[in-house]
Amino acid sequence: MELIGERGGPKSAGPGGDLDVHLLLEALPAAAYTCDAEGFITYFNKRAVQAWGREPKLNDPSDRYCGSFRLSTPDGSWVPHDQCWMALCLHDRKPYDGNEIVVERPDGSRLLVETHVTPYFDEQGGLLGAVNIVLDITDKQRAKDQLAADLAAMQRLHEISTHLVRQDDLHTLLQEILDGAIEITRADLGDVQLLDRAGGVLKIVAQRGFEQEFLDYFSSVHDGMAACGAAMKSRRRVVVDDVANDPIFKGTPAGEVMVRAGALAVQSTPLIESSGELVGMLSTHYRSPHRPDERDLQRLDLLARQAADLIERASAENELKQAHRRKDEFLATLAHELRNPLAPIRNAVELFRIKEPPDRDLLDARDIIERQVVQLTRLVDDLLDVSRITSGKITLQRERVTLAAVVADAVESSRPLIEEAAHTLTVTLPPEPVYLDGDAIRLVQVFSNLLTNAAKYTERGGQIWLTAERRSGEAVVSVSDTGIGIDATHLPRIFEMFSQVATALERSQGGLGIGLSLVRGLVELHGGSVEARSGGVGMGSEFIVRLPTATESR
Repeated sequence: MELIGERGGPKSAGPGGDLDVHLLLEALPAAAYTCDAEGFITYFNKRAVQAWGREPKLNDPSDRYCGSFRLSTPDGSWVPHDQCWMALCLHDRKPYDGNEIVVERPDGSRLLVETHVTPYFDEQGGLLGAVNIVLDITDKQRAKDQLAADLAAMQRLHEISTHLVRQDDLHTLLQEILDGAIEITRADLGDVQLLDRAGGVLKIVAQRGFEQEFLDYFSSVHDGMAACGAAMKSRRRVVVDDVANDPIFKGTPAGEVMVRAGALAVQSTPLIESSGELVGMLSTHYRSPHRPDERDLQRLDLLARQAADLIERASAENELKQAHRRKDEFLATLAHELRNPLAPIRNAVELFRIKEPPDRDLLDARDIIERQVVQLTRLVDDLLDVSRITSGKITLQRERVTLAAVVADAVESSRPLIEEAAHTLTVTLPPEPVYLDGDAIRLVQVFSNLLTNAAKYTERGGQIWLTAERRSGEAVVSVSDTGIGIDATHLPRIFEMFSQVATALERSQGGLGIGLSLVRGLVELHGGSVEARSGGVGMGSEFIVRLPTATESR
């Protein structure tokens, strides 16, 4: 259906936010149009054209606020356009409800109407525009009552939609979609089925009010079976207002199960995502023969349209979480398995050292093996630590330690690599003691990793600085270098697991890209933060760690 007013206007101009409210406004028994915050008309329904006697111009200054019609009050006083109810609503940012005004149409006829103007805002409270519902005074009370119900339903639908958008747990999302559908269609029971693409069947994943017999019977529904299967096959909503006498159910086991479950009427609406793929089925049921109101079904369509995309998004995110969990389990298993052969290799190296073979080549081979075992042990330990942090299994052994002692141990741990690369390391500490409440071994690990990274990614003979100071209740430690630097596009991802810049991958000591992820995890466990800075490729890097300080006395 082509909605009047969509041409040249925004796709969704109205208080429905992410929902397309045009369909709902089109179904209202009244003229309706929307303006943006500047008063330019952005949408109008068919009844507005009938009321005005012509189509107004979208986003046109000549039709600002109310379509350039001559307006007057019921007593005959002329009303300037910039003082009409729409203009006042946008200026005052508040509703103007139930005001009567006379519209003089192009053919000279005059129409007495009642206007209901409501502003709408974005999530930050910014004014987006206003919607004007224009009622013919004829049969005024009936139209007002229906309008109030429609507006309340539209507001409730918007509330449901907003809540769903914020929900990221798939199971909770499904239950809340179902609750919203039951409320909108005024049903007694309901269920949500998702399509099992591998088996080509619908499976119940959320339900309200059903006993086990119903759930077991409809646990897997193929196309054509019952109302939901018929809707699956046709990809259109199926409404059965009397299960006992409808051809879909009459004389079938499915019908008998429905009757025993107290589901004597049902509607099944396909959930189809924006790409056109069927996601599942949304069914609501009634305890007595019943046909849902068409307006309720139109609102259900709006909910179903958004629900399908939200389900698809949540399903993808859930699969991603599962993939991350499996990855973490794999890394933990891998690290444990790698540790097993390290001990005998280390013992064999030590045996070589005790025996002192006279062959120079054997001595060199022993030293190579020893260095590589140390490197591999460190990588495995980092893998295990990252896995423990991710799964929440790491425990800090907190004590009162001095920052100077932590830095000294970190420098001592990383000194061999720094000296091997002929770097110059400059360490600057504050003159007064700075105390930390933390795990000394883990804090040494943090700064040792940063110093080791600086040594790896700085050309031979480079400069490395470690500078510490106390600042507003924090210990701020900076590790900077004259190394290869970090491209600006990679900075936001530098602390992610297995994240490495291209220039780092070209270096033989690139590692697995887990050291910085471990640094961030350990720092955050201590209640601190870490950030990376760089002027770009070839401009060096700086890593700044902030940790809360402890009191100077116990």
